[in-house]
Amino acid sequence: MPKLTVAKTVVPVAFPCTGGNTCRGELWLPQGATSPPPPVVVLGHGFALRTADSLGTYATRFVQEGMAALMFDYRGFGASTGLPREVVDGYQHVLDFLSAVRFVKTQGSLVDPSRIGLFGTSYSGGHVLVAAAKLRTDPSLRAVISQVPFVDGISSTLAMRPSLIPQAAAYAVADLAGQSTYVPVVNDRGFAAFDNPEDWDGYRDLITEGTTFPNRVAARVFASLPVYRPIDWVHLIRTPVLMMAGERDTLIPVRGPRAAAAKRRQHIEYVELAGATHWDPYALPLFTSAAGRQAAFLRERLQP
Repeated sequence: MPKLTVAKTVVPVAFPCTGGNTCRGELWLPQGATSPPPPVVVLGHGFALRTADSLGTYATRFVQEGMAALMFDYRGFGASTGLPREVVDGYQHVLDFLSAVRFVKTQGSLVDPSRIGLFGTSYSGGHVLVAAAKLRTDPSLRAVISQVPFVDGISSTLAMRPSLIPQAAAYAVADLAGQSTYVPVVNDRGFAAFDNPEDWDGYRDLITEGTTFPNRVAARVFASLPVYRPIDWVHLIRTPVLMMAGERDTLIPVRGPRAAAAKRRQHIEYVELAGATHWDPYALPLFTSAAGRQAAFLRERLQP
């Protein structure tokens, strides 16, 4: 990830989420008083990551544009409470996104609760589409960024190497049976949730330097993954969406985002990044143009 800097005020936050848990994160505010208060973008991380990983660079870019940014950990990840740990479940993550939106609406002294945007990337690129569908009657939701989004669990499951599917199913059954089974997210010499050659370096490059990263996910994800289909929610969206997909994405093949965008052309601005893999938008040089376009989209939609 590129390293960006911006003058900002960092406010630690904690808010209730489902199951009696507490989601924790940080609210970044542009330094200096603004009138009216700034709009706020709610950012959630991708598959099995934490607030400290990958989101800060995007948050910095948005704060540079005078927006506030709320980053948070899903329950069971990072600083948030919740057991068991590292359980990836798309629909549960969406509920945490909705909890984060409810929370920022209580922060009227710091941000403008009538101007809210959502940012999701990879797995959370699907979460923000579902959240937007659920918030379709909420006028405070003004813009959504969905980057290299996961949209169809069935398609992603079928994209796995056939030889790995029985092993994944066995791990999932063991985990759901109470045997607390975890698998690596990436692995350069064995079974992993991400199995494409470029995933090893691409995923690890998102981890904040000098931090300890568990590199694991509860194996029950292989049971929830096929039934998580954000594409089924897209037709309900009424909020402007900027969707960006990688033409050469092997982790989330581009046909999925293409199909999702086609379902709601009047609300989704679809941008296909020519020659880009799943990991290219996180790295230079593509990050600069992609994040710049996202910032401009948010700036236009979140103006007073």
